[in-house]
Amino acid sequence: MGEGAGFHFGIFAEIGVNSVIIANMTPEYRLANLSYLVLMADLVDSRQLNDREAVQDRLQEAVQAFNAWARRQNHLAEPTPGDAVAEALAAAEALPPVGRGMVGEAAISAGDEVQALFRHSKQGGLALVEGIKILMDHLHPVPLTFGIGLGPVTTRLQTPVTLVDGPCFHRARAALLATKGRSYRCRVSGFPKVQGQALDALLALLGAYREGWTDKQAAYARAAAVPGRLRKEVAELFQVSPSVVTESLQAAHFDEFSQGLDAVAAMLGWHSGAPDSGATVGEGATS
Repeated sequence: MGEGAGFHFGIFAEIGVNSVIIANMTPEYRLANLSYLVLMADLVDSRQLNDREAVQDRLQEAVQAFNAWARRQNHLAEPTPGDAVAEALAAAEALPPVGRGMVGEAAISAGDEVQALFRHSKQGGLALVEGIKILMDHLHPVPLTFGIGLGPVTTRLQTPVTLVDGPCFHRARAALLATKGRSYRCRVSGFPKVQGQALDALLALLGAYREGWTDKQAAYARAAAVPGRLRKEVAELFQVSPSVVTESLQAAHFDEFSQGLDAVAAMLGWHSGAPDSGATVGEGATS
């Protein structure tokens, strides 16, 4: 079909679009087809903490550390002011295939809750998982719950992220609420049913691993997670023998945990091309 036909097809790969978009459709229609990932995190029973103020300080430090990491890794793409539709489309279309994953900075809302917005892309999935790791590492042993939502944004992209709204935020909150009073610490919402079920199951298994870590195992794991760092270098940091570090990480199933997180990141950024299913929270996907 030539240019004289009046329209053509364009494919946005890994930049927040689930399907082939007809290029001449209205900007409002195209914005509605841009998908984003939202991470919400909350402290468990924070009002019952004896040192709540100190924990909140650590939470603030964790968010600052995550934002600093995103800037160092070039994952952070600041939204610009202006028309909501025009800026969203311009930002998305400017992204390379593995472009920046995080939209604006993560922020704290409602005292103990963290929110962050990501592109639905490979890099977005990687950045989201890194956010979970940083929050858990900084807050250990204080438990956190997480909700991950997938869907469009219906307001202007702006900072702080708490001013942005849309189904992706509503679904993340529904997923977060689904963890209350339950044994699992992270749920997802808005994904195609099978993908969502797989993510929920994998996150539950990884959460069970992580919950059992001792303070020492958590410290070794945090040090060992630095790219390129050898186990003997971790041992030198803590002034212990390499065998102590190795045995501790093996007992914590650190390698399996890391591989599982890599799989979660890949699944979060994967595009199935299928629309959201009508499954309820707890089945992996929801409206």
